[in-house]
Amino acid sequence: MKSMRKLSFADLQFDKKWEHHSAFAKASYISGIIPKHLIYSKLSGHISEVMVNEAVSSIDAAYRDGGFEGTEFIRFADYSYLTDASLNARRTYAHAMIQMNEKYHCNPRVTYIIGANFKMRMTLKFFSKFIKQKFIFVDNIEDAFEHLYSSENRKVSNLPPDEENGENGNFTVTQEHLSELISAMGYLTWEKNGKISDNFKDVFSEDNPLRIVEDALSLTASDIVELRQNEEQKTNELSESVKKQKEVVKELEQSRKQLLSMMEDADAAQKNTTASLSLIEATLESTADGILVVDTEGKILRYNNRFAKMWRLNEDVLASGRDEVLLNAVLGNFDDPEAFLAEVKALYAKSEQDKTSTDELRLNDGRVFERYSCPQWQNGTVIGRVWSFRDITERKQAEELLRAREARWSALTANFEGIVQILGTDGTIKFMSRVYPPHTMEDVVGKSAFDFMDEGSADKARQALKDVIAGAGAQAFEIAIHLPDGAAVPFEVKYVPQFKQDGSIDSIIALVTDITERKEAEQELAEYMEELYEAKDLLEQNTGEMVLANVKLEQSEKDLMESNANKDKFFSIISHDLKSPFNGILGITEMLVSDFDELTSEEAKEMIHLLRNSSVNVYNLLEGLLEWAQTQTGRMEYEYENIDIHKSSTKIIELLKTNAQNKNIFLKNGVKENTLVFADKRATETVLRNLITNAIKFTKPDGIIKVETEKRDSEIAISVSDSGIGMSDKDKNKLFKIEVHHTTVGTNNEAGTGVGLILCKELVEKHGGKIWVESELGVGSKFIFTLSSEK
Repeated sequence: MKSMRKLSFADLQFDKKWEHHSAFAKASYISGIIPKHLIYSKLSGHISEVMVNEAVSSIDAAYRDGGFEGTEFIRFADYSYLTDASLNARRTYAHAMIQMNEKYHCNPRVTYIIGANFKMRMTLKFFSKFIKQKFIFVDNIEDAFEHLYSSENRKVSNLPPDEENGENGNFTVTQEHLSELISAMGYLTWEKNGKISDNFKDVFSEDNPLRIVEDALSLTASDIVELRQNEEQKTNELSESVKKQKEVVKELEQSRKQLLSMMEDADAAQKNTTASLSLIEATLESTADGILVVDTEGKILRYNNRFAKMWRLNEDVLASGRDEVLLNAVLGNFDDPEAFLAEVKALYAKSEQDKTSTDELRLNDGRVFERYSCPQWQNGTVIGRVWSFRDITERKQAEELLRAREARWSALTANFEGIVQILGTDGTIKFMSRVYPPHTMEDVVGKSAFDFMDEGSADKARQALKDVIAGAGAQAFEIAIHLPDGAAVPFEVKYVPQFKQDGSIDSIIALVTDITERKEAEQELAEYMEELYEAKDLLEQNTGEMVLANVKLEQSEKDLMESNANKDKFFSIISHDLKSPFNGILGITEMLVSDFDELTSEEAKEMIHLLRNSSVNVYNLLEGLLEWAQTQTGRMEYEYENIDIHKSSTKIIELLKTNAQNKNIFLKNGVKENTLVFADKRATETVLRNLITNAIKFTKPDGIIKVETEKRDSEIAISVSDSGIGMSDKDKNKLFKIEVHHTTVGTNNEAGTGVGLILCKELVEKHGGKIWVESELGVGSKFIFTLSSEK
């Protein structure tokens, strides 16, 4: 070894990859190196054969990283921390060291043995005769370095004397000494357990110089015990093997009997083979996948029609029966045919292994196939490969569409400051971009969006959802949402429909924006404007009072003019409609007075009947005019209460039943019991009486009149429909107007005044309702008015 600066233990390099620790055996192996010069190994704890085998990779790493290949190096072997090592462990470790030297073509010039006990020294001295290595025994690593550099310029030769054991002492061995040695060896060899007692020294006399081998014999004793244990283990294994062979012979006999039985069943199996093949053929053709079976020589064994259609193969290609012909025929489907061929070859190479593979093929016409491949086995041997192809083009397109949609949603939710919801058509929350604490996504998703609103806001949201579904397009509205701390936060919500491909609504996107800041700004603006208006009012107070007085004056003038016009129309109706009936009454009474004696009883009776009808008409006209006059002068008082329309309509129908029966008209009450409205009872029954009376007047004999109701939000719509003569659009436009005097003769020449419908309009509008007519000439009419539902 060339001279170099004097090194110490501190110059050794250590690395975790040169270490091995066995927690179970509480043993370890550690290496340190001075590259190309010295390798240090330390064995600790109880070293087993298994532990040595596990540590070989760490030993190899130290040799490789130290660059010892082709060198002569110094080796330090530290056994100071070694507790014990079995015979097999020692053999395995020595064998490993020899293998490393051979592998890296290197050899230690000398090996320093550090901290070895006498047993280890005796063993190594014995082995040194066979492996031709030089061993120097020292107590610690510092002594090893000191001895190394004291002799680095001279050849290391003989071992140092071992004074402790009298290695250089002179002594004489007598026949008696040898007899004691033979006795000890016999005891050791033939003792049942191969153990030496604690007082083993008593075998030798004190003056016997061979007592120096007593520890070596103890070491040999432990090796013999281990050899015997190994021998017993092999004997047991051999016994077990013989037992198993007997069982195998027995099983072979049973197999022979089974074989004879199977041969008897062979004919039956042959018959079933044809049916099985037919079933396999039907199965191949019934699957939606393309199937191809190829043997290990590249011969096509089987395929189905689906495979041929998917790859668009002609009969000549399939008739060739060769996989390479088929591959050449499909290469045009790929932009990179060489890569496709390389993949196929790689999959074929896996046939000898029990491996399957699944991947995707993208064809240059846009189609995507899912490819599944697995080896075909027979009697433990791979005889071919099965290929399965599935067209997943539509699935891939759907996945890409879904990814694009998710990307759009991500972009939307990322840039939108509010909350984004996806609602079902019933209002169920399917998605929500974020929630307010302490709610979580699990609390919200799957619930109704209306559950998180107060009643008023929920009503708005439900109506907006109905409008969107009905085709009204996007809807926007404002709501208040109460947070867990009790605060009511204003939000603006916009519902936008999402459509399916068939045009139907798939879902609703709800964009929910917190408008607290906007509301606060509006409130501040309103307060500011209010202050401005107050200032303006102070400046223009006098002018305002004058303007208000002028407005009131103009309104009073307008009301007076309208009142005078109504009075003029009122007197016109009186002058016309009262004068005509009275002229008739006067004419009839005059005829009765002057011609009574000449009239027959029938003629007199008919004239009296006409007189009665004219009087009734005059009475009805007067009653209607008086009620209308009361509404105009404000002297009609209203007492609002919950009224049962069913009872009121029943009452009016009973009152007018005789009039209807005279014309053989059927009156039907279609109003359900307990249908309540909030109105004045007398006014409501007046409207019903006038509408049913008009219906009787304009309905032909054998007709039908129905009274019905319909719930419309917070109102009740009451209708009186008939199967009468109906009216034209022109006549419908003349109804309910006092300035247009419109009367029509009934189906039995009943006279009309037109005042009844005007009165109905006044009474309904005083209740905040509306009245209108739906009619078709020759079919019938339907008068409808609305009143508030129960309070």
